[in-house]
Amino acid sequence: MYDNLGKIKSTLIGFSKRNRNFNLKLWIEGEDRSKLLQVKPILTYYATVSDSQISEPYVLEIKQQRQQESGLLITAVINSDQFNFTPSYWDLALEIHGQDQQIWVQVVDGISPEMIRKIQKQVLFLQIKKGAYLLRPHITGDQRLSFIYMKRQTFERPRNYIKELLAFYLHKFLGFAFSSQKTVWLICEKESAQAHDSGFCFFKWLRENHPEQSVFFVIKADSPEIKHLTAYSKNILKFMSFRYFWYIFKSKLIISTDNKYHIYNLHQPNSVAARAIKRKKEVYLQHGVNGLKQVPEFHKDQLNFDLIISPSDYETEMIVKLWGYDRKEVATTGLARWDSYQDRTSEIAFKQILLMPTWRRDLKGVSKSDFVKTSFFKHYQALLNSEKLKKMLAENHVRIAFFLHPYFKSYVELFEIDDSVIDKYDYLEVDLGQEIMKSSLMISDYSSVLWEMFYLEKPVIFYQFDQAEYLVKEKAYMDYQQDLFGDCAFDVDTVIDFVEKYINKAFQEDEKYGQMRQKYLTYFDQDNSKRIYQAIKSHEKQLGI
Repeated sequence: MYDNLGKIKSTLIGFSKRNRNFNLKLWIEGEDRSKLLQVKPILTYYATVSDSQISEPYVLEIKQQRQQESGLLITAVINSDQFNFTPSYWDLALEIHGQDQQIWVQVVDGISPEMIRKIQKQVLFLQIKKGAYLLRPHITGDQRLSFIYMKRQTFERPRNYIKELLAFYLHKFLGFAFSSQKTVWLICEKESAQAHDSGFCFFKWLRENHPEQSVFFVIKADSPEIKHLTAYSKNILKFMSFRYFWYIFKSKLIISTDNKYHIYNLHQPNSVAARAIKRKKEVYLQHGVNGLKQVPEFHKDQLNFDLIISPSDYETEMIVKLWGYDRKEVATTGLARWDSYQDRTSEIAFKQILLMPTWRRDLKGVSKSDFVKTSFFKHYQALLNSEKLKKMLAENHVRIAFFLHPYFKSYVELFEIDDSVIDKYDYLEVDLGQEIMKSSLMISDYSSVLWEMFYLEKPVIFYQFDQAEYLVKEKAYMDYQQDLFGDCAFDVDTVIDFVEKYINKAFQEDEKYGQMRQKYLTYFDQDNSKRIYQAIKSHEKQLGI
């Protein structure tokens, strides 16, 4: 039996790393002294993948336990070699055994200010490498100690940690000597790996229309999309370079298509750079139109963006009413990338159908052997394998371009295709925006990418074989029964019937869906970036620039 006891107060008063172990000291006090001698410190799994993968709690080795007049002092060890961690967040907690075989689990919710300062100061070097993974301490937003166990990223190496600290101290003590009147803006896209979305489009517009603005685009040096930035080399910051870190500390504003932490390491929230980023104001450009699924992580009580760029009046109302933002914190401008959108179906020698399902939260991180057992894989593999569909494509000179969401990029290789009529692409292998413009029809499920085709006045098919389950898990802002702007299918055969319908009508959108465009979208010109710039300038005081 698990319950919240609510009578035990626990505080972390000591923390250190030695070899491959973390050493902890816990001070525990409570009303019921009889339970204090039956306390076990544990790490409890905070699930980010399916429930079937939840690991058993890891019981820390107790090195010393001393009962004192006012409480209990426990010295314990996390031995990284003795436990097979599941990639996730792990909370430090207490397992308290009571009478009648009752067991209470309570998170250790106290930590001394000295320990917070120590961990944050040393956090880049308080890491244990375990194969391809890193185990590291993490001070949570509500001032608790937890641990992050995630795959080590290629840039997580000591030389980058040294560059970060060197840039921090140089800027702290010598930054005044390099100060100027210009306010520095930084722009990035997802994981600082892309340069094709609204971040790039707004950056390009700024360099061409307001070269006086000090603005830099952050991107990983090995990104295939860095080629899009060749003309702006002086204003590129290569991810994890010393120059990049210098401007991380110097800049005043971050403009991003995702949350601002995509400009750095998403798994390292406590370093000096991460804490500097946390203090900076952010303009959230968005990477898509919302409505098809709820995004509570973007609500004001979670991220609290300083200015949200909204694609339409329809979404602005949703952000104000459902996300909890004030109207002054939202600007209706349209998306920057739409400035370059146009129909390019005539540029390819065939008609293209874009097939791009979104990810599933409970499947993120599952093994490849488990992924092929999921209904997601089976339904899309069945569609790709359909002989009726492949015959229809061949006879009508139509091809399918198959993409997966970036979070599912490692699973693309698992899908078998007939390359005579189907192409499949890895993440960033081609420019998705270009493929959208070249496509005549899109098939997706709940992805915001469907709105891109709708904006271009092209038909879409919603393939929602798991709609009931999805709406329970993810929920939506729109009513799927009356608000969808395309045909909805729940099985492979119906999807194929809709594809046949649109082939027969030369991929023309149904009139009833076209009439919904004025309700959902506001601007249809090429001035979205201009409006975004004007919105930022009109909110300078609010943004601290």
